[in-house]
Amino acid sequence: MQIKIHALSAHKWVTSFFKKDWQVQDYPLYYREQNTSIPEIPRWEVQIIKWWQMSGLGNTKDEAIADLENSLTQYKIDQPLPRPGTHQETQFASSEKIEEYWPIANLIVSEILGHNTEEMVITDQTSLHHLTDQAEYKVCLQDIKDAFGVDVSHIESGNLVEVCECVIRHRLGDAYFEND
Repeated sequence: MQIKIHALSAHKWVTSFFKKDWQVQDYPLYYREQNTSIPEIPRWEVQIIKWWQMSGLGNTKDEAIADLENSLTQYKIDQPLPRPGTHQETQFASSEKIEEYWPIANLIVSEILGHNTEEMVITDQTSLHHLTDQAEYKVCLQDIKDAFGVDVSHIESGNLVEVCECVIRHRLGDAYFEND
């Protein structure tokens, strides 16, 4: 298996020099069928070899690939994609802003969503979409409106930092942010 992974990575690395705009199919991929009886866990996972944290999940291989394509699209908004076949270190998202807004974020995550914040990693990139399913998301937005008196449904990303900033802006005004 290791030889196959190294050979595939080397092949994708060499062929990457003939393109500039890399897509999912340009990366060496590893597919895994997850044998589980738990319906909430998707059946398929696809990962980029040597960039293991970049993955996609789905009930079919095609759904897993589509999820991976979405992850790559999101990734390249902020930074260039790494060359296919190269090793990528795990990078953790900043938590500077979420720590600043922790009292509000903690109320949303623990009281409104019912999660134990001691058992999870919450960063500046955490979204309400990561913490809820689609049905719960609308209820969550209403609960935030009821708790803080502010509608955050216009924040399409559901980014928790942006939600906290909206709540603060509504409660304290823009003056809170003038020293940033």
